[in-house]
Amino acid sequence: MPKSLKLNVLIAFSIFNFSLFAQPVVEKYPTGSIKSEGILDENRKQGEWVFYYPSGTKSATVNYSLGQLDGLAMYYYPDETIMAKETWEDGLLTDSAFYYHENGELEKKGVYEDGLYKGQWVFMNDQGVLIRKGTYENGLPNRSWTSYYDDGTIWQEGAYTEGLESGLWKFYRKDGSLEYEGHYENGARVGEWFLVNRRGKRKLVVFEEIEESN
Repeated sequence: MPKSLKLNVLIAFSIFNFSLFAQPVVEKYPTGSIKSEGILDENRKQGEWVFYYPSGTKSATVNYSLGQLDGLAMYYYPDETIMAKETWEDGLLTDSAFYYHENGELEKKGVYEDGLYKGQWVFMNDQGVLIRKGTYENGLPNRSWTSYYDDGTIWQEGAYTEGLESGLWKFYRKDGSLEYEGHYENGARVGEWFLVNRRGKRKLVVFEEIEESN
C-alpha cells in the first residue's frame, strides 16, 4: 500500500474512532433551555464544558479529563460577573483560587493542595475590607489567625492547632480596646479568663459572664 494512501486510511480511522466515542452533548432543563454542553468520550466528560442557568446565562466553564475536573474552572453569577476561579488536577482542587462577592469585590483567596486549603488564606467583606486571615495545614486552620470587624478594626486574635483553638486568645471591642482574654487547649477554654474594662483593669470571670457580656 502506498505511504500516502496508508496515511489517509489512518487519518480516516482516527476520525471514525473520535466520532464513534467522543460525541457532542447538549443537556437541557425540563423547560427546554440548555443546561450544559460539551463532549462525552466513552460516557465521560472531556475537554471544555459550559453550564447555564435556567435563564440561559452562563453559570460555569470548566475542563475535564477522562470524566474528572482538570484545568481551569470559571464560575459566574446570573448576571455573568465572576463568582470564582479555580484550578483542578485529576479531580482535586490545586494551586491558587479566587472567590468573589456579587458586587465584584474579592471574597476570599488562597491556595489548594490535593483538594485541601493550604498556606495563608484571606477573607474580605463585600466592601473590600479584610475580615479574617490565617494559615491552613492539611485543610485545617493552624498557627496564627486574626479576625476583624467589618470596618477593619481588630476583633479577635489567637492560634489553632490542627483546627482547634489553642494558646492565648484575645478579643477586642469595636473601638480597638481589649475586652477579654484567656487560653484554649484542644478547642476548649482552660485556666483563668479575664474581662478588661476600657481603663485596662482586669477582672477574673467565669465563662458564663463572658457569654453574657456579648
